[in-house]
Amino acid sequence: MCMHGFQRLPFLFSVLLLAFAGCRSVQYRTPGAAANMSLFHDATVERLMNRRPAARLPARLAIARVQGPGYRSYTARGYGDGAYSVVTTRDIETDAQRDRLAHLPDVERIAWINRLVLPEQLQTATELRRAAATLHADFLLLYTLDTTFRIDKRFKSSTVLSLGLFANRKARVLSTASALLFDTRSGYVYGAAEESAREERVTSAWSSERAVDKTRRKTEEAAFDKLVGRIEKDWGVFVAPAKRASPPAGRVSTYRTE
Repeated sequence: MCMHGFQRLPFLFSVLLLAFAGCRSVQYRTPGAAANMSLFHDATVERLMNRRPAARLPARLAIARVQGPGYRSYTARGYGDGAYSVVTTRDIETDAQRDRLAHLPDVERIAWINRLVLPEQLQTATELRRAAATLHADFLLLYTLDTTFRIDKRFKSSTVLSLGLFANRKARVLSTASALLFDTRSGYVYGAAEESAREERVTSAWSSERAVDKTRRKTEEAAFDKLVGRIEKDWGVFVAPAKRASPPAGRVSTYRTE
């Protein structure tokens, strides 16, 4: 009987080690999903093709970050119910990036859309175009961030990571920032832009939820910064249809933000 008990000791010891490791593991819930950008141009092919630019230059630009329904991260929470949510907290955007957007050619001023001009129910681009119209914006720039974690497999949004189970393994964080530029009046899509950024960490370096989330924010900040650079590069092509449709400018560009 005693020998049988001794034979079971290695097994019991392994169980205790696993239980201890489970207690020490870091639990981190990945942020919510990116917004389904097809929601914002959900029309028939004929209607999409018949839309025309209506903005006049220099123009006012409204900007909004959209994410999936019920979006929540450690530093921001999406507003609104329905098909998507709007993140009004500037947790990954910097003042320098804001200034770069404000100084785009033919942009008179910019304004980020906030919850004061949004309804609670959000289903299509109509709610955002109305918010942009409230701010007297000619253009509407929507962007979203899609961030995934990969250790042994890809973890999608709103997944709980038990990082103690992946000790000393390399973790990769990938964030893709995507944007669409709309005409507020007509819904005409001037163009799309997309950029990605990656970060790598050894999982043992993630000693807390905050440490994991710091890597997430750093990756998203880098992706958004690259997206701003892409928008700067392609801006002339984006607004060319509006420039051709615009009469001689009657307003002076002041390049200020609000």
